[in-house]
Amino acid sequence: MKFICAKKNRPTYWLLSLLFAIAVSSPLPCLAEDVTPPVQAEGEYSFLTNSDQEKIRDDELIDFICTRINEAGVQVMDIKLLVNSSHGAGFLDDMERAFGAGGACPGIPWVAGASSSLNQNNYNPGSIFDLDYQSSWTAALAGSNYEFNVNSSEGVIRNGNNGWFVLPDLIAAGENDGSGPSGRGFTMPLVASGNDGDSIAWDPVSTQHQAVLWRGFRGALGEEFLNDIDNMEESLIDVWPEGTRNIVRPLATKEALFFAISTAIENLDENTQLLIYLTGVGGSDFDFDDVYDIAGVPIEEKVIFEFNVPDGWFEGLRANELQGFADLLIPRIEMDIAECEDCTDWDFCLNDHPMERHEAPERGSYLTPKLNSIVPGLNRLKIDPLTIPKAENVPNTKSAGNKPQGENGLLTLSGMTFTTGPLNPISLEQVLVPGQTAAYYDPDRNGEGIFVELLDGQLALVYIFSYPQDGVGQAWMLGLGLQTGEGIVVMSILQPKGAKFGPDFDAADIVTTDFGSMVFKFPACGNNDEKGSLDIYPEAATNYDVLFSENYAQLSRLVSCDTGEGSVNVKYSGSWFDPSHNGEGIIFQVLDNGKALVQWFTYDDMGEQMWLQGIGEFDGNTLTVDNLYTAAGTAWGNAFDAGDITTTTWGSLQMVFNNCGSTTVTYDSVIGFGSGVLNMQRLTNLMGIPCED
Repeated sequence: MKFICAKKNRPTYWLLSLLFAIAVSSPLPCLAEDVTPPVQAEGEYSFLTNSDQEKIRDDELIDFICTRINEAGVQVMDIKLLVNSSHGAGFLDDMERAFGAGGACPGIPWVAGASSSLNQNNYNPGSIFDLDYQSSWTAALAGSNYEFNVNSSEGVIRNGNNGWFVLPDLIAAGENDGSGPSGRGFTMPLVASGNDGDSIAWDPVSTQHQAVLWRGFRGALGEEFLNDIDNMEESLIDVWPEGTRNIVRPLATKEALFFAISTAIENLDENTQLLIYLTGVGGSDFDFDDVYDIAGVPIEEKVIFEFNVPDGWFEGLRANELQGFADLLIPRIEMDIAECEDCTDWDFCLNDHPMERHEAPERGSYLTPKLNSIVPGLNRLKIDPLTIPKAENVPNTKSAGNKPQGENGLLTLSGMTFTTGPLNPISLEQVLVPGQTAAYYDPDRNGEGIFVELLDGQLALVYIFSYPQDGVGQAWMLGLGLQTGEGIVVMSILQPKGAKFGPDFDAADIVTTDFGSMVFKFPACGNNDEKGSLDIYPEAATNYDVLFSENYAQLSRLVSCDTGEGSVNVKYSGSWFDPSHNGEGIIFQVLDNGKALVQWFTYDDMGEQMWLQGIGEFDGNTLTVDNLYTAAGTAWGNAFDAGDITTTTWGSLQMVFNNCGSTTVTYDSVIGFGSGVLNMQRLTNLMGIPCED
């Protein structure tokens, strides 16, 4: 089932466009000339965390470097900044701000690289239990014949392939990154430079070197960060002659990092280079102070603050949850409270979900939202007094909102920040098994559900079948997501409609809407006593409600959870489509009992969405579904009522499998959709369920 994409220079088919969307969104520069970094949105900041999870924000670190250079009154030949962390590119625009024209330290040549783009997570392609493991970007930069490099070659610092110039080496490291666009395509390393920083070399003639290599918070296990430091040091020793280098590895505290940088700066001169390499767990902040007039302004009545949660923040938070790190790495809203007589008389809600308020000596006042209450895109923070101030000599006064009098007084903030907290790199270690490719549903919402196809490369294709928000007809959506831990995160769900069923089908009539995002935690494979959870976040423009369920069970079984073995025809399972009907198709699952579950996602004769479902049986290489059903009568979300659903026999279907790649589909409708033949091709190959003729 493929969809034509109307956008220029995008892949033709919907599956390819999803697969490669991240890889084509921000291409690496190919010319060795100064590169301007992308600029973070207003209020957004990147940070690294130290061993105590104390944040070191991008602007704070870069301003410290610049200020110390000015205070020390020293010159420096050039500066190299390398950041191996989620959201690391946020440090690059601060280098331009501080060292570019109009900055506090103008004119100093600089070059910088980051393992991930703005609001983008790091992805670790190996096992977090492998003690020899290292971050894939640093492996490409400084590893030695490392397996996670695209070409398994040594790091670019050591090989001299780019004339020992730093900027083209950083570009090459991005190209060799096993998680990057030439590898798995999950992340986009970025580079930037200024003041002729494109001409900076690793070891110019008669040059001294001051280097600070720092590992911050290691997150969950995090052995790769220690290995990162080792490999960087070994690479620098290889390219910097003995007697020219001073390499320090400070402790994982903020104080130690700043002291090491300050000491290195004191030893700079016009013939000395400064290199700072940072690795560890990072994240992002939204600083309300940059957008709203908060400091010192009393809050006397309900106020709503809006802020944006980029897809990368959302994906990182939910991936941490699916990997089992939710209790370790916690998002929160940090409040600097200037005055509050009784803060228990205040109501704090995120997207209408109550938040817990905490006091901690190291963090001050902060609010913790439920993880699934954070939505991708626009979020609303509500601060609302539960009482009104007492009016002197006027008993029992109540506000317009019928709030009683109280002693809360006024709440005055001096600052407020939403923070992702530390985001552990997303592990691409394979956890899910082929037996979890299946249909899933909530038994309390029988009549809707999802199909999940686990694919190679940590990908998962998801189909949602349900009903429209207004309860008229049917609705279906699909999206390509990332396997991580015990679940999948799908950041782009599409909803197509517009084509007509049968001979009048025209793919050009299809209009595809961005429906939203979803997170699915699988139930334990083969054990429906332990339920999974499904959270779907439709875009506001769709007018669909957010959907939460913690009662998802596995409905179908293709292969054994333990052995991966299934029926003789299980190899035919997957998604199938007819190229002449690009935009509709059949999801086909051969069950472990030999029967097959067929779901046909298509459209009615008015161009509205329609899905058909049935169970078939094989006779040799021919599958026959005697009864395909359609369903209607209920609505999406909170309005769903399984008791309102009525099913109608639509007709019959036969699939003759010519080989593993093609099938001839014959259908016959009994309710006016006619009969016809489709020549379908395989669209997906399922992880662990190969098909060989």
